[in-house]
Amino acid sequence: MPGRVIVCSDVEGVYDKDPHRNPRAKKIPLITLDNMGEVLPSIDGATTVDVTGGMRTKVLKLLELVREVDVECEVLSALTPGNLRDALNGETGRGTVIRRS
Repeated sequence: MPGRVIVCSDVEGVYDKDPHRNPRAKKIPLITLDNMGEVLPSIDGATTVDVTGGMRTKVLKLLELVREVDVECEVLSALTPGNLRDALNGETGRGTVIRRS
């Protein structure tokens, strides 16, 4: 069983709007089973061809995993130097953390 799941993206985490299209988009630092009802409506699905279904689908799948396995997940940018290395070394909070509570 994994101790942590890291999902890499081209943005710094999960945002309330598409940060590529809206400069006022705000990163959501934490998503939990408790706040997902407030957060999910603002997360967009894919607006282009995206075999993963876009950020909304990623978040829904990660929440499913959190519910079933109680593992911490994080969505972060693979384009920012050092992000993935630091995450693999145990650092959290560079992107959006998704956990049970």
